[in-house]
Amino acid sequence: MSLRVLGQTPGDLVSGFGNSGRVIVDYGDIDHCEDILIDSLDQVYFAGYTTSFNPVTNTDFILGKLKPNGEIDSTFGINGFYTGDFPKANTSTILDVRFADDGIILFGSGIKYGVADTQFIYVSKVNFNGELDTAFADSGTISGAFLTHYNYPGSMAVLPNGKILVCGSAYDSTTVQDVPLIGRLLPNGRPDTAFSPTGFKYWDMTGPMQNAGNLFPNMPEHGAGGFFDGILEVNGNYFLSGFYNSGTTIHCLMAMIDSTGSFVPNFATGGYLIFQNNPLLSNKIVASARFGNDILLGIHFDDLPPNDDFVVQVIDTLGTLTTNFATDFYGQRDAIKDILVHNNAFFVTGYSTLNGHIQPGFESDYFTLAKYDGAGMLNNQFAGNGLLEEHFQLNDEAGSTCAAAYGNYLVVGGYLNQVSGSNITDFGILKVFDETTTSIPEFQEEPLVIFPNPAQDMVSVHATEALEQVAFYTSVGQELKGVFSTSKSNTRTCDVSGFPPGIYTVRATTVSGKYLVSRIMVR
Repeated sequence: MSLRVLGQTPGDLVSGFGNSGRVIVDYGDIDHCEDILIDSLDQVYFAGYTTSFNPVTNTDFILGKLKPNGEIDSTFGINGFYTGDFPKANTSTILDVRFADDGIILFGSGIKYGVADTQFIYVSKVNFNGELDTAFADSGTISGAFLTHYNYPGSMAVLPNGKILVCGSAYDSTTVQDVPLIGRLLPNGRPDTAFSPTGFKYWDMTGPMQNAGNLFPNMPEHGAGGFFDGILEVNGNYFLSGFYNSGTTIHCLMAMIDSTGSFVPNFATGGYLIFQNNPLLSNKIVASARFGNDILLGIHFDDLPPNDDFVVQVIDTLGTLTTNFATDFYGQRDAIKDILVHNNAFFVTGYSTLNGHIQPGFESDYFTLAKYDGAGMLNNQFAGNGLLEEHFQLNDEAGSTCAAAYGNYLVVGGYLNQVSGSNITDFGILKVFDETTTSIPEFQEEPLVIFPNPAQDMVSVHATEALEQVAFYTSVGQELKGVFSTSKSNTRTCDVSGFPPGIYTVRATTVSGKYLVSRIMVR
């Protein structure tokens, strides 16, 4: 659980994590963080790719684990890391990681380097101890090549029922263009044939969604077309976002499909919308998040001019473009990489480059994290002015690519230039305090009394004083059930029969304001 620490204010780096809130991990000569997670025990998982220059080798995917204090957890995987190549690939990377109730789902890409047109998407699963879950899919991993051998992963989501959504693109040799791709897997990693015979569907940018088969023609080209880079579950439907390349200009692309894989007709124009936020530039949606009744879209411009801003487009769930706002930080050149919603606010992270450093090859000076309220205004109580910029006390490049949150803590992952001999970049991770309160709730170290445990249906939650509320959370912090007490009794009876099997966090609030936390296993 996350404890509030006296003296911390929103935007402060957490002093008990690494070097005053900063952790640098040097695994290979080039290390790059693509995604990050934090769980209810304040353990941090970071993922991406790594490689060595001695001698030059292809990249391996990597998943690492940190203890709450920022130290490598050597009990995870091999000395704290799970790394290697996906099947049939010699160059691999992880782009997305998500918690399942009983492990961690990995979504990435693998290439047979040196063999033309052999890029595949992969979904894999590891246990919480860092070992491959061989009961998942085909001995732990499912791979796919749809329409051709050239497929690129976008993003992933794990639904409350445990099913796995993935999106990206595939190359269509018939139309000679990329087509947006979406797939749904069962919790065991097998294709969900209720979605399509292969579990995947694609869109040719003109008609309805179509079933994606395994055709495998050898077409080495990769050009114009569409790409789904983000995926969200919205009221039982699937919201997808990315970009469309007409061959001359790049436009924002968004769509909404239902659980059967068909366009939702009342979303935008027949289920999708292609638009430009700035018609003078190449536009891409690179991040998305659900915020109340709205959806936030992070817009990136390929033709970045000096003094570029963080740009967020707000839409409603019917696809109507509403508010659009841009934030200019001190005349810097900024580029969104991720959007995170947490504690009734949203955060934007990404690259931030000083105008004097916009030469080719220089990406970012700072890890950048900005906090906004519901009106899209910077929250000036966070880091003093709404913006946290951190360069890890280096004089070289540092850029943030991803963020996650649980309780009072945010973690931000990215890369650092650490040139020494053959070493080029390292993993960089920040841990940031998110919010504070005027009164500090009292935490009780001993757990609640929950019986029976493990349970299948009804459980009793008992405390030494009257309970105000009992709430159940998944391993990723999603609240499944909240029970408010009217009798203010010491014991509450709760029905967990509808919960998927797994381990859940139980948090009870007493009438005096204490938080009591324990765990329960549901079979």
